[in-house]
Amino acid sequence: MRDSRKSEELRVSSISAPHATQYHSRLIRFLSDLAVADLEVSQRDFGERLGLLLNFADSILLADTLKGLPQAPLPVDGTDTGDLKATFLRTQATLVSGIITSCSASAPIARLRWPLHPPDSAIQFDPYLRFYVAHQRELDLGVRALRTQVRDAVRVVSTPLAQLAALDLVMEEVLWDHTRRCFAVVPRFLQQRFNHLLGESVTAPALEQFCRETQGLLLAELETRLQPVMGLIEAFEQEANHQQ
Repeated sequence: MRDSRKSEELRVSSISAPHATQYHSRLIRFLSDLAVADLEVSQRDFGERLGLLLNFADSILLADTLKGLPQAPLPVDGTDTGDLKATFLRTQATLVSGIITSCSASAPIARLRWPLHPPDSAIQFDPYLRFYVAHQRELDLGVRALRTQVRDAVRVVSTPLAQLAALDLVMEEVLWDHTRRCFAVVPRFLQQRFNHLLGESVTAPALEQFCRETQGLLLAELETRLQPVMGLIEAFEQEANHQQ
């Protein structure tokens, strides 16, 4: 019974982790700052749909996943919360560095580079769309691999964390298509911003501003994608503190 109550507490703490509102609002706030006047309705619709995903409102439908898990306490395997945090920070730093480097014209050659145009040539959004979508693929692969690694580490620590890891896995699988569709909307807003800044005349300051805003949007999206991993790590820290 005690393990069952603890499992529920950990599940709730992960779903509504302190960082959830912060990360959710940062991406939505950034999109709101970029929006032009005629985007108000679709912007709000995007925020509502993304909010449903990030708040995991559907998680109650997945609660049956816990029923098939063993209830006997698992021995603590000695995993250190510091190790998980270090892994998280390394992955985060790599992804952040990739975004910043790719958006800097003076940076060393990177696999993803900000599109450059010959002087006086027509500028289309397509190269920037490909650039953003390529980054989204990298973020998705990097964060999903990190999430799996953290989940595998916490599942052997205790029964409540094993239950939380199982729930997280099911939620990731069930919500995968919803996640993909929500983030696929972001480039549409970026295109509207591109048209707003560069639709009538192309200037160096406008291009620089668009580059900064694209970089900021990618960083905000990265933080949003990392939220479930942060929830797992915070639940692990709570369990570690409880066992001391």
